[in-house]
Amino acid sequence: MKILFFSDTYLPNRDGVVSAMQGLRREFGRLGHKAFVFAPGKPADADEGAMLFPSVPFLPYPQYKVAIFPHGALAPARKIRPDVIHSHALATMAVSASMCARRLGVPSVATFHTRVTDATHYVSKNRMISGALQTAGWAYLRWLFSRFDLVTVPSAHSKRELEAHGIECMVVPNGVDTSRFKPQGDKATLGAPKGVPVALFVGRIVSEKNIEFLFRIAMHMKARSMRAMFVIAGKGPALGQFRSQAASQGLADYFHFMGFVEDKDLPGLYRACDCLVQPSKFETQGLSVLEAMACAKPAIVLKGYAPAECVENGKNGFALPEDPEKWAKAISKCSGPGPYGKAARAAALKYSSGKAARMMLGAYALAAKIHAGKNKPAKKA
Repeated sequence: MKILFFSDTYLPNRDGVVSAMQGLRREFGRLGHKAFVFAPGKPADADEGAMLFPSVPFLPYPQYKVAIFPHGALAPARKIRPDVIHSHALATMAVSASMCARRLGVPSVATFHTRVTDATHYVSKNRMISGALQTAGWAYLRWLFSRFDLVTVPSAHSKRELEAHGIECMVVPNGVDTSRFKPQGDKATLGAPKGVPVALFVGRIVSEKNIEFLFRIAMHMKARSMRAMFVIAGKGPALGQFRSQAASQGLADYFHFMGFVEDKDLPGLYRACDCLVQPSKFETQGLSVLEAMACAKPAIVLKGYAPAECVENGKNGFALPEDPEKWAKAISKCSGPGPYGKAARAAALKYSSGKAARMMLGAYALAAKIHAGKNKPAKKA
């Protein structure tokens, strides 16, 4: 089978969408299938099986690009002759994906990876304008996803959210490479004093990830003479702001900003921490949580949000309300070798990339049936 991915982001970017696509490509290859990628970017950055289209930076967040005139994808798509088109995009590449699928007459699948309706602050910080943009955003998503045969989401939380806005979908979790993210192997050197718990955050450094909450936890711990080191791994437009905040609030001893961490170094970084902290309300699943758990590290996440679906409170991690005191106590409980690692690893194995790929192939088969039903010739009278 030939699968053609359309995405708004690709290498050299490193984010959840890219990780999910790369995981599927790898596992599809092992199963005898081949996945191609169409995305915005510089043609020189394209790897084998990828085609990058002319683009312009998304000004509020220049790391990301928007493809211009991606209707040019039709000719190379026709040469590939895909059996299914799978959109991981929401902007111009998503529209191009739906157009190519219709023109080529092949089944189409779209995956909702990013809660763009919660990122309207990149356009305007005015509450009234932001609210109007959210309403318009959901209207756009209903229109966009109606153009695909099937819509998938990586968590039950995301499914409930989309269906509340009139978008039917099915859950197909993103997978984690449990053969690479594992307890055994080298560890990063983080320099934390002995006995001080290391709480790791991995992700884009942006305001919508609720990193601000980690500062509230640190302030709570400092006021009570509790120790911890919050290691922040990633880059993004808010990195400078948070570095300055740590200094101005007297929290320099509590925060260590690593900046961008190469993908090859991530397993060692997870192994070096005591726990992963993920305070984000923005995630549609939370791959960093699964990667840490695959390395036998407990995760502390917000109760009631997507990352909490893989966390069993008090057994493989903690799913807690947004309460600095409870998070501070949980971080302290994770200090050093503890009872959570084995259960965390077992939970992550349920989300292996191999299982995720087989589930996605099942979704493609369902999309093909839906597509055939839509295009079944009408019976003659």
